[in-house]
Amino acid sequence: MANNIKINFIGTVVDSVDLPKFESASVAGNKMQLGIIKGLYSMNKEIEVTSSYPHKMFKVKGKIFIPGKKSFIGRSINIRYVPYINVVFLKQITIFIGYLITLLIWCSKNRGDKALVVYNTLSYVALPVIIAGKIFKCKTFCVVADLPIKGIKKSIVQRIEDRMEIGLINKFNGLIPVTKHIQADFAPNTPFIVVEAGFEDVEEEVAMQQSTNQLRRNKNVVYTGTLNSLSGIELLLEAFSKIRVENAQLHIYGSGDKEEIVNSYVANDERIFFHGKISNEKIVEIQKNADLLVSPRLIDDFTTKYTFPSKVLEYITSGKPVLSNKLPGIPNEYDNLINFARTSDTDEWAKMIENIICDETDFYILKARKARMSVKKNKTWEFQSERIYGFISSFYSNNEGKE
Repeated sequence: MANNIKINFIGTVVDSVDLPKFESASVAGNKMQLGIIKGLYSMNKEIEVTSSYPHKMFKVKGKIFIPGKKSFIGRSINIRYVPYINVVFLKQITIFIGYLITLLIWCSKNRGDKALVVYNTLSYVALPVIIAGKIFKCKTFCVVADLPIKGIKKSIVQRIEDRMEIGLINKFNGLIPVTKHIQADFAPNTPFIVVEAGFEDVEEEVAMQQSTNQLRRNKNVVYTGTLNSLSGIELLLEAFSKIRVENAQLHIYGSGDKEEIVNSYVANDERIFFHGKISNEKIVEIQKNADLLVSPRLIDDFTTKYTFPSKVLEYITSGKPVLSNKLPGIPNEYDNLINFARTSDTDEWAKMIENIICDETDFYILKARKARMSVKKNKTWEFQSERIYGFISSFYSNNEGKE
C-alpha cells in the first residue's frame, strides 16, 4: 500500500453540528461523505476537503451571495468552502469556477502522489475534478452514490444534466459505487470497489436483553425516511391496515409528498401514528426501541438497481428485526441479515409483519442481534475507508486498480 498520498475530497458536505442549518442538505448523503472523510483521515492525515454550502436556491428570501470560508470537520480536518452566487444558472457556473480554481491551486501546491475523490457526478462538481486531474496528471476517483431519478417530469436543462451525470461516470481512473451494477452498466472498463454504505461505530451498546417473549404494551412497527413515490409507503400502510394483531402500532417518521396519503390512513386507523420529521439523534433512539423496522421501498428498473438504501444498514445497527423488499442494489451478503418479503404484495407484507412481531421463539430478535454483530465487524466507516484507501493506493503501485 502506497503511503503519503495527498487526498482532496470534493463534495457538498458540512460538519454534523452544522447540518440542521441547511434544509436542502441530504442527511444520508452528508453522513456518507463524513464517514468516508473521517475514515480516510484515520488512515492518512494528508487529506483536505473542498465543498460548497448546500443552501436552497435564492427566490425571495435568503442569501444571494454565499462567501467562501475555511473551516474544519471536527477539530482537525481542513475544509474549504467555495463562494458562489445563489441564483439559478449563476449558482452552477460560480460553483464550477470555485471548485476548479480551488483544485488547480491545491494541485499546484502539493507535490508527489495526490488523488482527487469526488462525491457523485453532479456536473459542476465533477467536471472541475476531471479537468484538474488531467492538467496535473493526478488520479481521480468518484464515489457514485446517486444517479438521476427517472419517472418524474424535468426541464430540458435538467435532462441535459442527467445525461451529463451518467456520461461522466466513465471519465475517472477509479470508481467507488454503491452497487456493482453502476460500474457494469456505465463504466465496464473502469476499476472499481463497491462500498454500499457504512456507519460510525461510536454508539453505546443498545439494550437488547429484553426477550420478545416478555410482555409489552405495544408491538411497535417503525418506518423512518422520505415519504415519496419511491419509498413504498403506500404498500406499508395498506399492509398494516390488514393486520389484526392486538396492540400492534405503526409509527411513521419523515416527510415528503406522500404525507397527505399517510394522514388519510392515520384518520381512519387509530393504530397508525405520523410524527413528521425529527432529528436523527431521536430517530436512532426510536429505532432501538422498535419491535420491527420496515423498508418497503418498491423494486423498479432503474433506481433500486443503482442505489443502496443506507437506511437498511442503519436499521441493522439498532439490533432490531428488519423487514425489506429484496432490491437489486442490496448485495446477497445481506440475505442473512435482513428479513426479505418474497413479493411486494400487501398480503405477503401483512403476513410477514405479523410473523415477526408475534414471534414467541426469539428467532427474529436473535437473527437481528447476529446481524448487528456482523455489520459492526465489516461495515463501519473505518473498515470501509481502509478498503477505499487500499483501492486508491493500488493506483500508485504496479497493481493498478486492484483492491
